[in-house]
Amino acid sequence: MKGYVLLSGGPDSSTLASELAKTREIVCLYINFGQPYLERELTSARAIATNLQVPLEEIVVPSISHYFVGLGEFGHVILREIIEISYGMASAYARFNGGKVLYHANIAEDVDDLPGLAEFFPTLQHAVNLMPGGQDFKIESPYINVRKAEVFERAFELNVPLELTWSCLRPGQLHCGTCRSCKRRMQAFVGADITDSTQYITKSAI
Repeated sequence: MKGYVLLSGGPDSSTLASELAKTREIVCLYINFGQPYLERELTSARAIATNLQVPLEEIVVPSISHYFVGLGEFGHVILREIIEISYGMASAYARFNGGKVLYHANIAEDVDDLPGLAEFFPTLQHAVNLMPGGQDFKIESPYINVRKAEVFERAFELNVPLELTWSCLRPGQLHCGTCRSCKRRMQAFVGADITDSTQYITKSAI
């Protein structure tokens, strides 16, 4: 059964894709919604897909970002709106292309930020199942109760090339080291007791 995996190029989705690729046929899916860090994130997603030797398909809807920029730190506040749109599109795309399941790598910290996520995904699946041809489609959230440090531990066990992944919410060729995602990346490396080879512009206290 072909499964689609949302791959952002970040550590969490890269680890999930690596885990799934060991046991089943997957297609990685990247959603380009015009995020400021698009170039670096997409480069990472392509590198991970190449490393796994799996296809990466891209949905391009760059104008979405335009309508939400300015509402808060990109990747957190805006994520509330983007997530409603992007997961619906990803589900429709997967179904249209013969997929029976969509995997995503939202983790426990995402639920800390947006508590409704835990209920959002089953509700979205129910809505998809009501559509013609969508009765058997599943949305899987295998990491929804997993902390980021544990994801990094799994990444280490799976030999995921974390150095190829991207977490920063700001554009550039190096991680800024000060945004919320960079800080969580640092904390996860420490929590997993793994050497962090990431190059940060500023390595803030965590």
